Amino acid sequence: VLSPRTMAPSDVTSGGGGGDDGRGTDSTGFGSCREGPKSAATTAGTISRNSLLEKEVAGGIARRSVLVIGGTQFIGRATVELLLHDRSLDVTLLNRGVSPCAFPTVDYDTGKRFRSSASDTGNEGHDGRQSTQFVRLIKCDRRDPQALASVFARTPPWDIVIDFLCFDEADALSIIACASRIGMYIFISTDSVYMACDPDKFVRSNNRLLEASSEATYSRKRARKDKYGADKLKAEEALWAAGVDFVALRLPDVLGAHENTGRQQKLFMRILRGKKIGAKVCDGDGDSRQPLGLVFAHDVANAIAHAVAAPPRALSGQRLHVCCDEAPTWAEFVEATASALRSRGVSAPPLRFSEKDTHFVSVDCGALDGSALRRLLPGWRPKPLRESLESTIAWWVGTMWKQFEDAREEAGGTKDALGGDGEGGGAAGTGADDGAAAVAGGGGRCGG
Repeated sequence: VLSPRTMAPSDVTSGGGGGDDGRGTDSTGFGSCREGPKSAATTAGTISRNSLLEKEVAGGIARRSVLVIGGTQFIGRATVELLLHDRSLDVTLLNRGVSPCAFPTVDYDTGKRFRSSASDTGNEGHDGRQSTQFVRLIKCDRRDPQALASVFARTPPWDIVIDFLCFDEADALSIIACASRIGMYIFISTDSVYMACDPDKFVRSNNRLLEASSEATYSRKRARKDKYGADKLKAEEALWAAGVDFVALRLPDVLGAHENTGRQQKLFMRILRGKKIGAKVCDGDGDSRQPLGLVFAHDVANAIAHAVAAPPRALSGQRLHVCCDEAPTWAEFVEATASALRSRGVSAPPLRFSEKDTHFVSVDCGALDGSALRRLLPGWRPKPLRESLESTIAWWVGTMWKQFEDAREEAGGTKDALGGDGEGGGAAGTGADDGAAAVAGGGGRCGG
């Protein structure tokens, strides 16, 4: 049971005894099968304003150019919020300019300024503040190869490109065509790549965690069931074959403030409404008793910031897991979520489970081995899962839940004010720039 806590400051500051199964138990009550030191002292993994790599030159600091493709939604947003606090970086966004943006922007070509368009939708940063720093924006449809090539042709070479909107081989090929203009390419990938691989060939650590080498044996049968994961894997392979200086960060299911696929929102609402929670993983293909891979947006953003700060080519060609140290089962995670909601003063009935799918857990491969990332980026550590869960719920109760309750009162307490059965709600919808609508509902399926 999680005790009530005060929300801990986020890494992201907006200006916007083991058992037979190989798992031990840590102080949070979650099973932990991670190797290496635990992250009780989370401040060691926090990126501060001046802690990222700075190049000292005569007369000051040479700022490195960073192009973030996407950057308005969920993980992309958390990443930009963090990078903007590093004075050694010159950050520019590239997207269609359609989704609400938490950052005041300046048009890259015209210099025209636009204020934040996300201030009235519960979209403040994880600490409740909004960004006041302007960031340059290049308006471009990233999935239009000619338009993207034109941008790279007319702008100076970029030291680092972070891409939240590369979903398939075609998207990767458009980057490959511009690779001479890119120093380091950070590809936001997913653990769904393993849904296109033969599980009999999975490679696991001594603690039963899935290693990144498990993608070696492709499975056409499984790939047909998960196009998203298959396409992401093809994109990785294309980048590798072309010799691009890149790193692929494979994310499990992601939670956090501003989650935009709707899965997090739906789970919270089902708990609060006393509805049954599905217990089957991937329609029964996965073991609901196995540990899950999870991560929170602010920890992904922090990992990306550390990757940006890494020495040139230190991560080149790597495929790395970004994940929490703890790996609870689905039932443990749901119980902890309900406890955290109650600790925030929200009434939640006793939990009930059904034999239906979780509609949350998107892969059947279980928890990931994140030791390679911790080894290559020794300054990075994820926050404890309990702390991240509680801060996420604190944000949600203070913004999303409050909006639903206010709307229900205005509508006389009808279900219509809560999106029918209280699970929908427009506030958790996807944004037009993140591409999440096409891929919502799976592992690491998170908009940028």
